[in-house]
Amino acid sequence: MGRRWRRILVPIHFSQRLPAAELELAREIARANHAKILLLHVVPLFPAVTADAGLAAQYYLKAQENAELRLRKMAQGASLKICPSRSSSRSVIRAL
Repeated sequence: MGRRWRRILVPIHFSQRLPAAELELAREIARANHAKILLLHVVPLFPAVTADAGLAAQYYLKAQENAELRLRKMAQGASLKICPSRSSSRSVIRAL
């Protein structure tokens, strides 16, 4: 028996196109392997924001909250279950 996939990383760039096909493929692979799907979005650095440490901290906390909310909505729309995470900066999505 071959090695099974335990985690499937799906990078998400919040653009106008929703990654429906990518999410469906990840879900099929996850079901076949009893794996977890990790949705990943990276908050980009903006030099103008990073010049002021206080402003940068506020910006990135708000951007992280916004990204997590959007990822949760995306996961719910794709019929994925959101699992509690050990880290406050990521959510683990498990295929149903």
